[in-house]
Amino acid sequence: MNLHHVQAGQSFNSLGQLEISKIALEEILQNALCHREYIKQSPIRLLIFDNRIEIISPGALPDGLTIEDIKLGNTV
Repeated sequence: MNLHHVQAGQSFNSLGQLEISKIALEEILQNALCHREYIKQSPIRLLIFDNRIEIISPGALPDGLTIEDIKLGNTV
């Protein structure tokens, strides 16, 4: 991976901490694995940019849920 380690107040020779929480990274990867459509032969893609991480998981939103609904906080 190309994630950076930051010192975050640690000593000069320390390994540093990942710039994104390890717990958050594990959670988004677990969600991508659990909620993908396994019928499709597409891989899960993890894209790391300077200012964000994007995960593309094959499949569609369930039962008429739209991106606009999600932005408004509606999950069902």
